[in-house]
Amino acid sequence: MRKIDTETGEILNITTGGLYSPLGIPAYKVLVKAGEHIAKDVLICLISHMGMNDRCVYPSYSTICTEAGRGRESVARGLRVLEEFGFIRKFKFRVGKRARNKYWIQDACYDYAKMNATALGYTDSIGRCWGCNALVKLGNVGVGKVAYIHYGCGGKVLIWKSQAAKLPPLGGQLAVEEFPEN
Repeated sequence: MRKIDTETGEILNITTGGLYSPLGIPAYKVLVKAGEHIAKDVLICLISHMGMNDRCVYPSYSTICTEAGRGRESVARGLRVLEEFGFIRKFKFRVGKRARNKYWIQDACYDYAKMNATALGYTDSIGRCWGCNALVKLGNVGVGKVAYIHYGCGGKVLIWKSQAAKLPPLGGQLAVEEFPEN
């Protein structure tokens, strides 16, 4: 029987393999910003096949075409974009005489810090480094004991208030400064 939170309407007891599929929101946002809508549709299709097999899915091209609402060439291009951005890895395997593809959904779909340079090129900057005065993007910031650290030069990063929710707090409080986002 379903347990539903009466205040929010959220279904509380959906398990992996149930009616739940974890959409990779960071990957989705990057693909939209990059204008790669076909790749976004293909990613949603692949994620919808996740279940008991963890992050390994193997829908056929025909299934992906049908569910993404795209043709074979578009799906092929979308898969290439997803590999280029580091959101999936594709492997070939054989079932009898038939060749099939396995797609591994990568951690980069869910975590900006694990995205490659191609994907990070489409993210917004979250602050400015005091050390080198560079605009810093999510994924180029480490969490220190008392400050956020720029991986590029090791300097302290001041995070814009509008971006503060994207980072874990430092010792219970967020180091946020107000200065213009440019």
